[in-house]
Amino acid sequence: MHIQIWHQPQPDERRSRQMPPVSKKTSARPTTDNTTRQQQQPQQQQQKHHHQQQHQHVVPSPLKPQFHSRKCHHTYNATRHLPKAVWIRAIRLSKESPSTVLYEIVLCYEHNRACTINRSWEDFQKLKSGLGSWRNAPTFCSPKDIDGLQNYLCEAINKKGREVAMEFFLRRRMDDCGGP
Repeated sequence: MHIQIWHQPQPDERRSRQMPPVSKKTSARPTTDNTTRQQQQPQQQQQKHHHQQQHQHVVPSPLKPQFHSRKCHHTYNATRHLPKAVWIRAIRLSKESPSTVLYEIVLCYEHNRACTINRSWEDFQKLKSGLGSWRNAPTFCSPKDIDGLQNYLCEAINKKGREVAMEFFLRRRMDDCGGP
């Protein structure tokens, strides 16, 4: 604890506003600077501790993860590892049925690995019915609601990642992992 010592003016140095003398029995009142400094120290320590924790738990996310091939997909099929991040975009199939929407889902794993799977609206409906409902589950209402699908999939992985329906949804299929 830092105690500031007040300067006591001599009789000839008296000014109109004098600081009250501090008795030896009572401790000096903390100044605004001391109080602010004392309040900031625990905050700075908490921020430093929080910052250190973030660096311990955060996996660096490079801009271009390595996509694995079909040959290596068994390692990242939700039986051994769950994805850490998910990104979804819609792709329209023009040849077979132009009204059908197919979703390309990029699953990002640890160690800079990623996997691309393709799923349909029906696959998302099956996943939703297979997982059932849970408290505060995100909803998706239409095939065009990509943000809703992404929120639902992220929450489902976090809360129900080891369910059979989730494993089936993430498991490799013939058109997944287009790499060599």
